[in-house]
Amino acid sequence: AHALANAEVTAIDVAMVQDRVFLCQSMIGLGSEITEHRQRLRGRPLGEQLAGYSSLLSHLWQARRGLSLVVENANEKRFVRAMSLIVSNNCYAERPSLMLHRPRLNQGCLGLYISKHRRGPAVLGALFKAALGRWRSDPDIEDTRGRSIVVDSFLPRIKVSNDGELETLTFPLTYAIRPLALQVLVPASNA
Repeated sequence: AHALANAEVTAIDVAMVQDRVFLCQSMIGLGSEITEHRQRLRGRPLGEQLAGYSSLLSHLWQARRGLSLVVENANEKRFVRAMSLIVSNNCYAERPSLMLHRPRLNQGCLGLYISKHRRGPAVLGALFKAALGRWRSDPDIEDTRGRSIVVDSFLPRIKVSNDGELETLTFPLTYAIRPLALQVLVPASNA
C-alpha cells in the first residue's frame, strides 16, 4: 500500500502485431509450439504435467527448422529459414539470467530475434548460452531492431504467442511500436 501511495506515473512503449497489443514478446515457430504445449498442461494433475513437460523436452530435442519466411525490416526484405522468430517490445540485453531482460521499456524500438538453428539440440544449447548471458555469441541467432517489421510466408496463417497467449493470425504479420503509449505506476525511486 505504501509503494502504491507513493508511486509515480511513467509512460512505456506498447508493441502491436496486426491489431493485437503485446507488452513483452510475440513468438512464432518453436516458441509458439511450446506455449501451446504449456497451455494444454494447465490445470492437469501433477503426474500429467510432469509427463507433459517430459514430452516437451523430447519435442524440443526432435525439432527441426521449419519456417520459411520473408522478413522486411528498415526497407530491407529477405528470405529466411528459421526454427523460431521472436519480436520483443524493446530490446533484450545480454546478461546472465534464466529470464531475458529488457533494461528499458521506452526505447521506441522492436527487437527482432531469429533462430536459424537446424535442430532442437542446437536450440537447447542456445538456451544454455542465454542463461549464461552469451546468446549473441551464437552464430545461428540473428539479432536486429526496428520500428516496424513485416513477416510474411507462403502459409495463409500461423499460431502466434503474444505474451504467452496463443492465437492464430493471418500473414503477413505486421509489427509496430507505439512509443510511450501506456502509463504505468512505478516506485518513486525508479521513475
